[in-house]
Amino acid sequence: MRRDVEELASLLSRFHVVLSYSKDGAALAFQGETPAELRRQIRAHRRGLALLMLQGDIRLCPCPERHRREWYYVGSGRYACLLCQKLDKAQLGLWKVG
Repeated sequence: MRRDVEELASLLSRFHVVLSYSKDGAALAFQGETPAELRRQIRAHRRGLALLMLQGDIRLCPCPERHRREWYYVGSGRYACLLCQKLDKAQLGLWKVG
């Protein structure tokens, strides 16, 4: 299961899919032109994806070109995006801007 979520995260990165939080995990922030199968996979793995979002996993970073300076090493070959973590906390009401 964990591997499925990690493979899906890499796929979402390639498609530049932006996720947001829903009441029961992760969801598409914008429907756009996302293929139906990809939408199904997001729904199927919404809880695992939400966990990766909370961790700031760089594979879910929607803007790596601009955020890369804020990436940091968390160990075990993994990196996190500080800006994505702040955005996620703001979305959850846990971090206030200004």
